Amino acid sequence: MSSRGQPREDRATVPGTSIGDLDKDLVRALVSRLRSTRGPVFTKADDTDVLQLVGVLSSDTEPAVTLAGLLALGRYPQQHFPQLDVTFVAFPDPSGEPLPDCARFLDNQSIDGPIPSMVIAAMAALRRNMTRRGIISGAGRMDRWEYPEEVLREVVTNALMHRDYHPLARGSQVRVELYPDRVEVTNP
Repeated sequence: MSSRGQPREDRATVPGTSIGDLDKDLVRALVSRLRSTRGPVFTKADDTDVLQLVGVLSSDTEPAVTLAGLLALGRYPQQHFPQLDVTFVAFPDPSGEPLPDCARFLDNQSIDGPIPSMVIAAMAALRRNMTRRGIISGAGRMDRWEYPEEVLREVVTNALMHRDYHPLARGSQVRVELYPDRVEVTNP
């Protein structure tokens, strides 16, 4: 039955939350951007109304933070949902099997925080473990990463934004796995 319509699990309120659970800087940046790019509805509304209009806060008499709002703008969403994070692993072998010296991975990191912070940290982990080439052109040098950063950022962002937020799927992390011959990004 739940597959028949547009999923709305991200609009569910998170019990026990309030606007105080949101990162003030992220909220300020979002509200400012909405006021400068949208119509008069946003310029005339106070901050709470703006957050309700875009689904960060519920429209209840005592507004609570929605799951989407907490993940996008929360100070620490994993306080309420510990598994809604990213696991990064860099494997030394294309099969993912340990090396003869029993080394299972080259880098392993659990990445948490709001989605913007997780994207930044996942990109840093990828850059830390990717190879890059220095291409000399005239008097200058240009670094070229093994995989285009713009593509990786988009893939990681999509994995976080479009994962399944149904309560039964909240026990699995987004996984970013770097192998010597490929990158795999998996989301529930």
